[in-house]
Amino acid sequence: GEKKSGSDGSSGSKLSKKQQLEARMAELNLVYRPVKEKEKKISPEEAEKKRIAEEEERERLRIASLPVEDQIEEERAKLQTRTPVTLELFLAWKEKKAAERLSATE
Repeated sequence: GEKKSGSDGSSGSKLSKKQQLEARMAELNLVYRPVKEKEKKISPEEAEKKRIAEEEERERLRIASLPVEDQIEEERAKLQTRTPVTLELFLAWKEKKAAERLSATE
């Protein structure tokens, strides 16, 4: 007579239930093993951009942890224009803004 082949296509000796279970578990472990991400190689330009972004984030967090008065001084130091805010300049600006609002509502 012919030998009957198993459901997995193997012929011959039968495996015990325990051996079948172990084989199935080994197979599942291979299938469901997490994929390891390969370390991506980045160009020097990208590395520099990343470094600068991290530096800016550290600086932003440092400033955020300061008292409000110090935060204002830090931001003021970064400004490009150096127009001093005097009472006269402020009042002139305020009048100009009020005139703009009036013309916008008409």
